[in-house]
Amino acid sequence: DGGDIDEALLFRREGDWLKFKVLVFGDLHYGEGHPLDPKSSTFQEHLLRLEAPVDLVVLNGDMSSNYKAPSYCRNAKNQHNPLIRDRCRAWQRARWSEYTAPLLKHKIPYALNLGNHDALDALDPTARDLLAHDLSANYPISRTKQGPANISRAANYFLPIYRHSAAESQAMAGVWVLDSGADGCMGSEGWGCVNPDQVAWFRDEAVNRGGVPSHMFVHIPVEETLSLWNRAQMSGPAHDRGHVSGSALDFVDCSALNTGLFAAISDSTLGVQGLWHGHDHNNDFFGEWAPPGGPWVGYGRKSGYGGYGGAIANKPGARVIEFSAPISGNGSDVEWATWVRLETGEFATHNRTTQKGSRRTSPSPPSLTSRPSSSDLQVLCGRIPITENERK
Repeated sequence: DGGDIDEALLFRREGDWLKFKVLVFGDLHYGEGHPLDPKSSTFQEHLLRLEAPVDLVVLNGDMSSNYKAPSYCRNAKNQHNPLIRDRCRAWQRARWSEYTAPLLKHKIPYALNLGNHDALDALDPTARDLLAHDLSANYPISRTKQGPANISRAANYFLPIYRHSAAESQAMAGVWVLDSGADGCMGSEGWGCVNPDQVAWFRDEAVNRGGVPSHMFVHIPVEETLSLWNRAQMSGPAHDRGHVSGSALDFVDCSALNTGLFAAISDSTLGVQGLWHGHDHNNDFFGEWAPPGGPWVGYGRKSGYGGYGGAIANKPGARVIEFSAPISGNGSDVEWATWVRLETGEFATHNRTTQKGSRRTSPSPPSLTSRPSSSDLQVLCGRIPITENERK
């Protein structure tokens, strides 16, 4: 689109390679006061230094805790009260200023996605106004885009990454952001989802973009995330279980309905190599759906100190995804690797590298940590929490 040249994200040279590094912050949950919010800002700055150079940060939903906003901000009946709307907008923008401040300070481009705790009902339940403010106030550091007005939800967009210049005919890699909403999916009770019209938009846009190697970010997990974990727990040869690494200490609270998003990205001609979620603070597992060649799916890592805790959440970190290609190549041989970096500086999970097209990976044994006191498989996606202490 016409904005690509102004907002160009470019590979950088590193020896004989071209590289582009994406750092993913998820579930920061600002708005919970002192000392949690300042600790989350310190966390962000520390991770930016540990993983420098960072070329793009993806804020993958639940950057704020809307349940900590004044109660009148969580009531849609107040949308027509100008005084209340002004107060709620001030609360929301104060949180936004806090979680974007470290990125502005370090001049790191970022892309904002929305989770189930970023909108305020007294303003705009889709948080489209928040995206507009983010882009207008923080451009060019903010690379956030407004999604098409004729499809569901707000944060639906693609960020192309070019070899040298946005004047090139096609990007060499890219990042997809899709908005999974909050509660409910197409009239069904449960967690939000990427609606079918969003999936159709993605398909059309990916075809138009030429199926470049890309990764996708969606806050609420798709059903296949749960299926991947369950399959990994089953007995049988490791190659039947797929390559899965990481831990699941929360139930997988996936979307209420399967709307076909994972089926869409499984079409290798569309270029999506990995689908990454947040939402469940004590899960960080990921794996290849159908090795070799299936897309990868899984979680990032709970970042910062807001929101509910647990064995994983209390050791915050961030997922890193790095695209790379030999400088002598023609741009068609893009590889990628991923890892989780903790605030301590440690690495939490194994690296994975893949090739464009086949998505082939180097074989390695599964490394699993089962959810405690759960010998049975989780059959259904998790329910909507009924108490504030259970909120995601």
